[in-house]
Amino acid sequence: MVSRDERHRDALAAGDLVLVFVALTREFVGRAEIKTTFLDPMPPDPTPSGPAVSGVLLGDIEDWTSGVPLDVAVQRIDQGKRPAAPP
Repeated sequence: MVSRDERHRDALAAGDLVLVFVALTREFVGRAEIKTTFLDPMPPDPTPSGPAVSGVLLGDIEDWTSGVPLDVAVQRIDQGKRPAAPP
């Protein structure tokens, strides 16, 4: 689900990779590929589940056996942005 207030929602495109994050545990638990452009609203679910929502459809979902804590992931991202040491 992607909120209508999400300012970057129109930048989502088929083929983009995403990390799956669980806020309760503050861990990344998998990754997936976006399969569609932004759908607003999503096609109706055959079982009533509440109001229409917006989002993208995911595919090639990879479920990780153990989660990666948010702080560990951020440290790895930060390391990737550091400039190379001078020779």
